[in-house]
Parts: sequence; C-alpha cells; structure tokens
Amino acid sequence: MQISHLSLLGPPGSGKGTQSQKITEHYALTHVSAGDLLRAHVKQGLIFQHIIRQFTDRGALAPDSIVNLLMESWLSDKKEKMLFDGYPRTVDQTIAVEKVLAEKNQDIGFIIALEVPEEELLVRLKKRAQTAHRSDDQTQESIQNRLRAFQQETLGVVERYEKRDRAIRIDGTGSPEEVFDRIVPIMDRLNTAPALSD
Repeated sequence: MQISHLSLLGPPGSGKGTQSQKITEHYALTHVSAGDLLRAHVKQGLIFQHIIRQFTDRGALAPDSIVNLLMESWLSDKKEKMLFDGYPRTVDQTIAVEKVLAEKNQDIGFIIALEVPEEELLVRLKKRAQTAHRSDDQTQESIQNRLRAFQQETLGVVERYEKRDRAIRIDGTGSPEEVFDRIVPIMDRLNTAPALSD
C-alpha cells in the first residue's frame, strides 16, 4: 500500500514548528523535523556536530549529505504517515528523500508552503531570539543568511512540486489559530491523514 506523506515548508519565522504541532496533533501524523534532528545531533555531541555548527551558527544550511544521512537513518523503520517539518529544504535533499521513500513504496504526496512578508519574519525572529535562545537567531547576519537560503534553495522545492500540482501556498500571517484555520480545509481536501480516512 502506498503511503503519501506531507511536507510543511516556509521561511525562518513563518511558524512551521507551531503549525506542524497543530497538524500532527489534529490529524494523528508523525512529526519529523530535519532541524530538530540536526540540533539533537549537536546537543548529544555526535560525530557531525562540529561540521553542523560551522554552518548553522552563521545561518547557512547544513550540508545536504549530512541532512540526508540523518533523515535516511530516521526513516529506516518508519511505516506510518508523517509530516516533514521544514524538509526537504533543497532540490538535492528532495531527490534523495524521494529515492529513499520510493524504495519503501512511499512518497511526499503534497507540500504546504507558508508565506510571510520579510518584515514580519524579522520581527518574529528577533522576538524568538529573546525567548528560545537558538544560535541561528542571534545575529542579523545569521537571520539574513537563513532568509536568503530559503529564497535560493527551498523555493525551488516548492516550485518543483507546484509543477506536479502537489503544492499550495498558504498565507502565514495572523495568529497561529488563523493560519491553522487556513490549513485545515487543505488537509481535509487532501484526505491524507489517518483521522480523515476512517
């Protein structure tokens, strides 16, 4: 049986983490975030920690080879429907994960992309830097690098799926509840979550 997963993409500060939590709770999906996998890898002092920090501390994307390796390892025993939070972030990551999933008779069925004006993203990221203390939010240079990486790399992933009619862009402004209210009709229409197929 084919299993189709979902991906939620958006620039830094667009609310991916918040919306991912709401979606996975509401629709009983398994959540996976490449960013969380990378941060956990660094925190645990594992083999790639120094390489990862060289990139993430200045707001650059971690190397595709490392991200793909961590994600492939995480996916190795997973058979349930998932929501990919902020992944894949590059076309190379997309090609790699599509190959891994195809071998398991799975795919990324659809991408939801959050859109937020840059001026609002900057306000949100500065606020998050004061509360979450993430290293990639601490300097203006880091923030600008991450926004640039999204424009140059991740938008290509969204466009790749748009060409297949498997992506939709959502207004990410407003309260988390307002944004989620825009996502719910999309989820319901896709009918991809277990809670919707009973």
